[in-house]
Amino acid sequence: MTRSPRSRVRKKLLWAFNLAALLGLSGLYIFQVNTLVAFAYQIADQEEELRKLKAEYQTLETSLVQGYSLEELEALALARNFEKAGKVSYIELFEGAVARKEGETRE
Repeated sequence: MTRSPRSRVRKKLLWAFNLAALLGLSGLYIFQVNTLVAFAYQIADQEEELRKLKAEYQTLETSLVQGYSLEELEALALARNFEKAGKVSYIELFEGAVARKEGETRE
């Protein structure tokens, strides 16, 4: 039995589609693995930064326990670019209300 030219064309189109799908899925897989590895490196960097901040916190806590005077603590805060807090306002949560229209009053 000989195949008709039409079935040969269909077979070639099917192979071409399968190859394109395989290449597309392979590219998507490589992209996702690359993104995953990038996130892993970011997590490692953040963990290292966290370790440094914890060590600095321990150092500051030890310094505070040693009994710095208020003036020395203020100078240390200025050296670390701390700012004095101005007016502090807090968010009030009402019973069950997540948001409300502007102008509504509390019952």
